[in-house]
Amino acid sequence: MSEVFDDALANANHRWSKTYGMDLIETEVELRFAGNKTFLRNTESGTLGDICAQYLTGPMADYYGQSKAASTKHASSTAARMQQSLDLELFIDKLAFMERFELVRGCGEDEGTGLASTVTRTSRKRSGTHSVLASTASRQKRPSLGTDQLESTFVPTHTSKNKPSTTKILVEKASCTQSEANSQVTVAWPDAPSFMNGVLTHSLFAAGRTKRVYELRFEDDPQLYVAKRFFRGGQNNSVTAEENSDFLEHELIRLQVFGWLVKQFLKQAGSDGANVEHYSAITVSDGFLVREVGEPSAPSGLASNNAYGAVWLVEPKRTRSVRKFCGTMVHPERSDKVGMTISALCHWIYTTTRKTEVFADIQGSYMAVDGQDTLILFDPMSHTVDGDSGVGDHGEKGIQKFLEDHQCNYICQGLSLEPITEGAGLDSGSDN
Repeated sequence: MSEVFDDALANANHRWSKTYGMDLIETEVELRFAGNKTFLRNTESGTLGDICAQYLTGPMADYYGQSKAASTKHASSTAARMQQSLDLELFIDKLAFMERFELVRGCGEDEGTGLASTVTRTSRKRSGTHSVLASTASRQKRPSLGTDQLESTFVPTHTSKNKPSTTKILVEKASCTQSEANSQVTVAWPDAPSFMNGVLTHSLFAAGRTKRVYELRFEDDPQLYVAKRFFRGGQNNSVTAEENSDFLEHELIRLQVFGWLVKQFLKQAGSDGANVEHYSAITVSDGFLVREVGEPSAPSGLASNNAYGAVWLVEPKRTRSVRKFCGTMVHPERSDKVGMTISALCHWIYTTTRKTEVFADIQGSYMAVDGQDTLILFDPMSHTVDGDSGVGDHGEKGIQKFLEDHQCNYICQGLSLEPITEGAGLDSGSDN
């Protein structure tokens, strides 16, 4: 259902941006049933089939909708085919949009920059990402346009009618253990590994600046997965098999540590001692490493004679609809409850790690988990004092940028976190 929301928002923005010069973002709109009927709690992230079954059948059908006869050329009054119709509308919070619009426009006038330079259109894959970041332009300095040449991310497309669309692979699975007490993670390739048969697609499911993602199925496993690998980020921007394995191991450790921290944060925020109002339906994606056995697959990008083996980071497949809350080096102020919870989480992590680490580039997808709409976070980045947590770690510079951007909210205050004041540095203040 989240992809339906993204499509509706994209269609609305096609006309909206022509009038106002900037797009609506996801916190300024709401998907409802026709007639201003809202969704019931914990149902918006289900599949279309789930939504239809819940709202168009049974006792709720009379209120939310009902099956309608399809008007076909050969339909008759006695044998008309029935089809379900889901009538939805996108409601716009124009007041919230205009507040952001005036904020961005005022910032552009103050600094002599045009509105177009402050707002980037939202895309279907990362709905609202850049427009949300632009909403804090009034309190953040604009980056100057440097003279460095932009790095091309172009990847040529090769087509062949005889090219197979999938590859069967045999993989071994790495072991990953984590201490519940202090979050320490250990990853190793067992001497006596367990093997799994899988089918890897050749077409890209998703891609970023450094990683490519493919769909993966395992034999006798109904769960759908995605497999990730690095294709740039090493020496001369190329990635060897060994570098890919090392990068992915750091990614898995980062993911596991982030998951541990999120659990501890939610536990503290919901404890009797604190009991701070926050968005609690948050979790972090599972993940594990696998290594191909035998000749590397075509999607791995490795030569057939590569003896090291193609390593993949595997995670459960999610919807393509992604909500992004902060960038690698940008931490915008959010006014919605979910966004403020993520912002407070970042502050709490900085304090809990004794001011040695912050998480960034936090993004996630909404999906139904055990009947509840849940935000599943994945692919986080981190900045550490030592700068060794993985690809994208900007070290102390990244931590300092968080300190400059972060604005404490009521959740930070409810957790009694030490305020991050303007001009705060890594060596200022005392540990909580």
